[in-house]
Amino acid sequence: MDWLAALLFLLALGALAGLLWLHFGRAPVAQPPSRGRGAGSDPSGLGGEDAALSITLSYLRQRASHYRDVALKVEDPVAGARCWDLARMLERTAEALEHPPEEEPPARED
Repeated sequence: MDWLAALLFLLALGALAGLLWLHFGRAPVAQPPSRGRGAGSDPSGLGGEDAALSITLSYLRQRASHYRDVALKVEDPVAGARCWDLARMLERTAEALEHPPEEEPPARED
């Protein structure tokens, strides 16, 4: 049992050293100069948020396609139905992210 206490102590010491290295050990990274969002600055027209949304949408659609393929290959009807449900859920999520609902004005209290 003494070896377990020593092992836990070494693990805690290593975690502390890692945290200290992450906090103090690295030199500050110079940030690249930010570009304005003018017409000529970004030819694709995609900002950082738009690129992240595009990656998210493609990932969701890729996973939906994967679950549809699995649903066709699986022999168990319950597992197949679950795969179809997951595929539909992922597609609905992608659609909701791609076309967010219009924000309704807050209801007035009279």
